[in-house]
Amino acid sequence: MVSFLDEVIDELCSQEVKLAECIYILPSKRAGTFLKKIISKKLGKTILSPDVYSIEEFVEKIADLSYATQTQQLFELYKAYLESGTYEKESFESFLNWGQTLLQDINEIDRYLIDTSSLFSGLAAIQEVNHWSLRENQTSLMKNYLRFWNQLDDIYHTFNANLISQHIGHQGLVYRKASEVVIQYENQEKRPHIFLGFNALNAAESKIIQILLGNQQSKIFGTWTPTF
Repeated sequence: MVSFLDEVIDELCSQEVKLAECIYILPSKRAGTFLKKIISKKLGKTILSPDVYSIEEFVEKIADLSYATQTQQLFELYKAYLESGTYEKESFESFLNWGQTLLQDINEIDRYLIDTSSLFSGLAAIQEVNHWSLRENQTSLMKNYLRFWNQLDDIYHTFNANLISQHIGHQGLVYRKASEVVIQYENQEKRPHIFLGFNALNAAESKIIQILLGNQQSKIFGTWTPTF
């Protein structure tokens, strides 16, 4: 059975698209390896390898930021936590109990381009309602807990700024940055972009792809579920 990638390349050939001159973006690196083989076979000759990226590699290229390691992210998040506010802070060992969850939340917030000021102020207000805000005599632990929630926006911005200053980012930050500068990239890179096999997209991916499809030569081809 003809594979999805074979069908796409056949379709591009029928439209007289110059395969070697396109930029291809796929969901994974492994898919890119198969695509290169199919293009080479279709052209029937040795060519310079076309630009083929996984979506993560492509977003990294646009943002001009490298992905930070998990360890780097945790240390930088803890550093931002220490730098934000004057309330009593937990040890790094204690921070690790909840820091990973906060890191995952920040990653999703940025991948979906969520307005953080509204989000964090709303979360802080909820915590005040849910946790003791109506009590007349709050303990120091209660006050410290509520101060933390009120500092989340500062922690978030300090964290991201510290990462950017080192030209690195967590995945969500790289995606948000790419979505902010994709127009500049699109103005510089005029080659057609071919997107293949994407299904559910986060907000940053959707914005990036929509802008690049503004080039009439760029194309997107249906859902692809790898079978290898």
